[in-house]
Amino acid sequence: MAEPKHPLDVGNTFNSLSELKQACTTHAISNAFEFKTVRASDSRYEVLCKSVDCQWRVYARSVQGSSLYRIRSANLAHDCFGMHHRNHQNMLTSFIARTIRGKLIAQPEFRPTDIVKDMQTQFGVEINYFKAWRAKEDALLQINGTHEAAYNLLPKYCSNLEQANPGSTLSLDRTGDNKFKRIFVSFGASGQGFAHCRPLLGLDGTFLKSKYQG
Repeated sequence: MAEPKHPLDVGNTFNSLSELKQACTTHAISNAFEFKTVRASDSRYEVLCKSVDCQWRVYARSVQGSSLYRIRSANLAHDCFGMHHRNHQNMLTSFIARTIRGKLIAQPEFRPTDIVKDMQTQFGVEINYFKAWRAKEDALLQINGTHEAAYNLLPKYCSNLEQANPGSTLSLDRTGDNKFKRIFVSFGASGQGFAHCRPLLGLDGTFLKSKYQG
């Protein structure tokens, strides 16, 4: 039976630089050592073991005309004894965000305290609450996109609602500098149903609790 291929073997190709970084970090955390980045650009990525005189290194280059990165050379043998502390300098918020993204989709109530426990259980690495919170924010940004992008989609959203709900009334108001001000939505089916109800006047409001409030 052939031995399983090492994830950082020469010739291995990754879909993006972030995917390559994730693989390097996962390997370093799983094997209890830290690395330092020698170069990270649009064309090259090189990391070395942080221990003095250790020969572990990985060097990769981008595949011309694409976002792919391929490992060109690697020395995966260590001449050091690894790390002797419970935190890990290579466990950045970006790594944690990619690690928890799937769980956060399945469990939107996933809390920073849960992330701290998961990193301890899964990797044996201690992180603080603030790093866990920032990682969750990064993961939510990857999942949902930015508030700015969501507001930019409002005109198309209104158009799609009108097409999917004939007889509906939608009004999107902007400020003088073309920023969102307010939106009015009345679904056609609801309007037809109200015509058969007893006279009723209802007023209500809600406060937006996102970044821009309102």
